Amino acid sequence: MTIFILGVFLFIIGGILLAVIFSFTAEGVLIIVGAYAVLVILALLFGVFSKKSTDSSYEQGIENSRKEIAINLLDTLDDQSIANKTKLSIEEVKAHRLNN
Repeated sequence: MTIFILGVFLFIIGGILLAVIFSFTAEGVLIIVGAYAVLVILALLFGVFSKKSTDSSYEQGIENSRKEIAINLLDTLDDQSIANKTKLSIEEVKAHRLNN
């Protein structure tokens, strides 16, 4: 997600800079459109709009939530029950118990 936000930010800043640098003559407009096309191609090449980075962030968020829930349940449930409910391994739950 961070890469996506950075890409959008650079895309907007690039457009603003091009608009300031070139007047809105026919040549200026063609240069701006061409530069935007280059920015889109670069963004695609670097995976700014890729679903893979979004999926990875989503999965990381789910994993962090599972760990947080497990930590919150440590004082209530046994390790096996926490592992079953959060889908973490019993070893991960035991590690959290030792660290908290």
